[in-house]
Amino acid sequence: MKYLIVLIVAISFLLGCKADEFALLLPENEDKEKISLADSFVNDYFKSINSSGSYDFRFDGTIEFSKSFTKDTQMETYSRLMDEIGNFQSVEYLETWVPITERTMDIIRFKGKFSKIKKDVEIRVVIDNKNKIAGFWVKPWKDNLNQY
Repeated sequence: MKYLIVLIVAISFLLGCKADEFALLLPENEDKEKISLADSFVNDYFKSINSSGSYDFRFDGTIEFSKSFTKDTQMETYSRLMDEIGNFQSVEYLETWVPITERTMDIIRFKGKFSKIKKDVEIRVVIDNKNKIAGFWVKPWKDNLNQY
């Protein structure tokens, strides 16, 4: 089954980064506050989208991300996710990656479970240095972020 790759990126420089420019952090170097923020966001996002049709990014998203991930975009994206992979069931934190050159963001990776598929799905949340959500992906799982 081919499933939907959702890519919403609000940081323009992130688009220019090569995948091999990221390094996996050791657990002792992970930012627990960012992990908690990302975990809360994922759970709150899927609850909100199910109940009200959208998530309000006013306070926890970057300006760019909030503008690009509108209510209409969220509803359309979620509808396609539902068709492809089903209802969100759970999320489990796995790891954090950061740019090698300068830690301008943390890429928080989760394994997500959805009702229509048995394979792991990656849920990725990008948190900037101001603890704002700057990106969000739902895509097929790959063990290494640097894999294409």
